[in-house]
Amino acid sequence: MSTSKWFSDFNKSLNINELEKIIIEKVQKEISEIINFEYWNKKSNNSNTKLIGSFAQGTSIKASEIEFLVVLPEYMYKRYYILGKTGAKLLVEDVLVKIKKTFLNARISKDLNKVLIEDNGIRFTILPTFLEDEKTYIYPDIIGNFPWVSQDIERSILVINKRNKEMKNNLNNFAKMIKVWNDRNNALLSEILIDSMVYEFFENYTFGKIEGFTYYDIYHADFFNYLLKCGPDYYWYIPGTTIPVKPRSPYLLQKILKDSRDISKKAIDLYLSEYPLLARDEWIKLYGENFINL
Repeated sequence: MSTSKWFSDFNKSLNINELEKIIIEKVQKEISEIINFEYWNKKSNNSNTKLIGSFAQGTSIKASEIEFLVVLPEYMYKRYYILGKTGAKLLVEDVLVKIKKTFLNARISKDLNKVLIEDNGIRFTILPTFLEDEKTYIYPDIIGNFPWVSQDIERSILVINKRNKEMKNNLNNFAKMIKVWNDRNNALLSEILIDSMVYEFFENYTFGKIEGFTYYDIYHADFFNYLLKCGPDYYWYIPGTTIPVKPRSPYLLQKILKDSRDISKKAIDLYLSEYPLLARDEWIKLYGENFINL
């Protein structure tokens, strides 16, 4: 079996299945009903929520975490915005109380600005927002430098989708694989950081425009080498924004990247030397048994 077939099959195994899509649609509908009833005084299940993050960008692995924002009315903005960090905290707590009426396991995220719920093994994060204009949302950032952030949240989705189209869908496919690698190797990278890294990697990457999975082995060696050259002090920007993101453990990451780059190169050399099974064993070191059980 060729490396192209290995990576093609591996990519298929990471797709979100139909059952997961049904659960996501169901939860979004329920959250919309809660927000519209509690804050907008209307019965509706198809407004004031939007999918964001990796799922909306097409870079989610399975349905591990689904993010969406909820839009709250202006009177809530007037009530909480002027209170700074206290208001930001109270806003999230208010949304939590409303959601807990339906989802008893709801809780507030570690960064204190989102509500988390789990349903059928899928984790959902819900970001309360106010609509500033057609594109810009204001949302709480309790542990950041400022209590409220104003951002075009959907812009990152648009620019990632644009570059992914230019790269024949390779950006999204590769980002999903790197998220599996991240979990397998305990690299401690957030989803948005991986999306940002892969987005920048593909910016001027010639092989990225070649359709199919023929060069995915080369992608890995080049990607890990690119990150190593960036060094531990480098930071990326969330695509389409000026918001910087960095690894939590940059020096630990450097060691993991070196090992992963060397494994990738060894796998490539073994395959070129006509030792395909030994080459596949090297990829299994990066991805675990999921890579072989296709």
